[in-house]
Amino acid sequence: MSLTKALKSGENEASFRSDSMIGHAGLVITAIPEGGYGEIRISAGGHVRKLSAKSALPVDAGQEVWVSSILSPTAVEVTPTTPELNA
Repeated sequence: MSLTKALKSGENEASFRSDSMIGHAGLVITAIPEGGYGEIRISAGGHVRKLSAKSALPVDAGQEVWVSSILSPTAVEVTPTTPELNA
């Protein structure tokens, strides 16, 4: 029974890391500095996960972002949903 549960869990994990996450909204929980990594929380496939996130622009904690690409099983590239306007 444990083996079956582990295999099913692995399937869910794999689908969560797939390209199907691209376009999903996430919430920044640790600010993303320019050229560095922060963290986001995302819900996909019925699971909530915390992932490392990189962005071309700095993003403050609490901002909503979109997943624009998958960098690794534990990291994504994101784009702010409301980019800051430079006057």
